[in-house]
Amino acid sequence: MKQELLSHLKEKSQGTLELIHTMDNYLFIIDLDGNILLSSDSIIQRTNMEESYLKEAKFFDIIYTDENTSLNLFDLLLLNNKNADLSLLMFDQTKKDPIDTLLVSSSILSNFYKDQDYVLILLADMREHRKTQMQLMHSNKMVSLGEMASGIAHEINNPLTVVTGQLRLLKKQIEKLDGENEKITTLSNKISINFDRITKIVKSLQTMSRGTEKSPMADVQLESILSGVKDLTAQKLESKNVKFTVETNKEDISIFCRETEILQVLLNLINNSVDSIAQLDDKWVKLNITESNTDIQITVTDSGSGINLDLQIRLFEPFYTTKSIGQGTGLGLSISKSLIESHDGTLSYDTGNMNTSFKIVLPK
Repeated sequence: MKQELLSHLKEKSQGTLELIHTMDNYLFIIDLDGNILLSSDSIIQRTNMEESYLKEAKFFDIIYTDENTSLNLFDLLLLNNKNADLSLLMFDQTKKDPIDTLLVSSSILSNFYKDQDYVLILLADMREHRKTQMQLMHSNKMVSLGEMASGIAHEINNPLTVVTGQLRLLKKQIEKLDGENEKITTLSNKISINFDRITKIVKSLQTMSRGTEKSPMADVQLESILSGVKDLTAQKLESKNVKFTVETNKEDISIFCRETEILQVLLNLINNSVDSIAQLDDKWVKLNITESNTDIQITVTDSGSGINLDLQIRLFEPFYTTKSIGQGTGLGLSISKSLIESHDGTLSYDTGNMNTSFKIVLPK
C-alpha cells in the first residue's frame, strides 16, 4: 500500500513529494487505522527513529499528548479543528527521551486515494525552541541576580571603606602606645585580614554582576578568574571541611573569554562537587589547568567515585537534577555547557577518571 501511495503521489505531483522529503517539520500520512503510509525523511534524519520501526509502528504507538497519554483516531479527528499550540510527544523505538513537538496541522484527506480517506499530520520539532526559551529565562534571571549583587556590593562597599580607614587610624594610634600592645596589634591584624577578605568578595560580586553585553571577549589572566573562584567558594569549602587545590602546568595562562561566564561555570562545577561529597569522609576538590599549543583544559575533580552511566547520559539535560526538591533547578550544567560552547569550547563528563570529574576545553 505504501509503495502504491508513493506512486500515486508521483503521478499527481512530483514536486509535492520532493517538498515532503525536504521539509524540517515532521509529516505523516496515515490511514484511519493509524498505519503510517508516508513520513518525511526529516523524522529519520533528525531523530533516533529507525526506518524499520517506522514502517511497522502505528502512529498512535509513537505519538502521545504532553500528559504522556496515548492518542487515538477519535482524538486526532477532534484535533482537526483545534490544531494550534498543542504539545505532543514523539517516542522512538526505545520509548525513552520523548521528542517535544507541536501540532502544526492535522487535516482529513477525503477520497485521497482509491476513494479512501486519510489523515495528514504535520508536527514541528520544539527542542531548539525550548532550549532558546530556557536560555532566555536564565539570561533574565542572571540580569536580576546581577542587579541584586551589584546593589549588595555597593551597599557593603560604602561602610567597608569607612571602617577600613578608621582601622588604619586605630593601628597608628596603637603603635604610639607604650607598654604591652602586642596582643592588640595581633587582633587588629586579624581584623585587617578579614576586612581584606570582605573586600575581595565584594569585588568578585561586582565582577559577577556585569552583564555579558557589557563584557566582550577579552584576554583574561586565569589567575584573576581563580582569585574570584577562591573568594566566592572559601566559606562553603571551609564550612564543609573540603580541601581545595589548584594545579597547573604553566604560570601566567591567559584565556580569551568573557570572564564573568567562565567564573560562573567554575563556581557551578565546584559547588556541585562540594554538595555531592558532603557526606564522604575524604572530601577534596581539585582544579587542574593545562595549556597546550592549541587549547586550555580545565578539569574539576572531586573525591566522589564517579557517576552511574544511566545518569551520565542526562547530566546536561535542562531541568534534570538528582538533588532534593528546593536544592537545585537542574539548569546549572546545561547552562554551563551552553556558556562554554559560546566560547567555541566543550564541557563534558570525564569518563576516564576514577573520581567524579568534568573537563572544560577552550581554544587558545
